[in-house]
Amino acid sequence: MQSQVEVGTIICKDIHEARADLSRLRRVVNQVAVENGKFIAAAATHPFSRWHDQQITDDQRYEDLHSDMQEVARRLLIFGMHVHLGFGADEHARALMIDIQNQLRYFLPHILALSTSSPFWHGRNTGLKAIERSFLKVCPAQESADL
Repeated sequence: MQSQVEVGTIICKDIHEARADLSRLRRVVNQVAVENGKFIAAAATHPFSRWHDQQITDDQRYEDLHSDMQEVARRLLIFGMHVHLGFGADEHARALMIDIQNQLRYFLPHILALSTSSPFWHGRNTGLKAIERSFLKVCPAQESADL
């Protein structure tokens, strides 16, 4: 979707490398936006764009998404972030992964609270703390977990 910017870091060995690469990517994206008379905003939804005015990016991945999901994909003016973590395949790595996942469960309510930043849809206040969660419920490929 042309209302979104998608970037990917290098494979990072630690949080310091991840932070440095994300900072670099944000600078590059911001520079390209400014050069094209645009601005980058970090939000969960676009506060006033209309889904029917959005163009699908000319890329096979997005064309497949649009073809598979049709109307659901056309109205996706929601943004997000996901992170891939690699731990390895040996027994120690699997045990570490399970331990970290168990520790992360404590933070899920905090992460949910931080994500409630998008009450606006089509220029109006929806009365919801986070409208994008209602859109994810109809997306089979983007289904969010119950918390």
